[in-house]
Amino acid sequence: MITRRQLTLTTPNTLILGIAHRDGRTAITGGVRLRNGELENDAIEMVGGDLWETLNEGLADVRIIRAPYLLLLTTCGELNEWLHKPIKVEQPETKTVWVGRERFTVKTGGNEHQWAILRHLFIYTWRCDRVPALKKAEGLLQ
Repeated sequence: MITRRQLTLTTPNTLILGIAHRDGRTAITGGVRLRNGELENDAIEMVGGDLWETLNEGLADVRIIRAPYLLLLTTCGELNEWLHKPIKVEQPETKTVWVGRERFTVKTGGNEHQWAILRHLFIYTWRCDRVPALKKAEGLLQ
């Protein structure tokens, strides 16, 4: 088994996604590092608006590939920061729930796409690294 620290661009059976975000637009490109070491390009290429919504859609699209490892490379500091411990989803609302005769106040809400992204990541051994540039993904934003 490969741990997060061991996950690199050369790890076999790895889905590699490049995520660029600029001026309210997000682009995702990606390929798969095959078991034999070759890179199969163009596993995904998409452009969207909101960072979280686009990433959620992209992760849903690539689930069919069934790679056990996922390497996220991003130019977006916000995404990179969010995916490092501890991962938090803002929960701005509270509500009261009853368990038996006990009353509790719990937090609810948050960004539905961030919750979905976490559910997608659950099936992988994954890692997120910030990189200075992603030519192909950034080219889609032009």
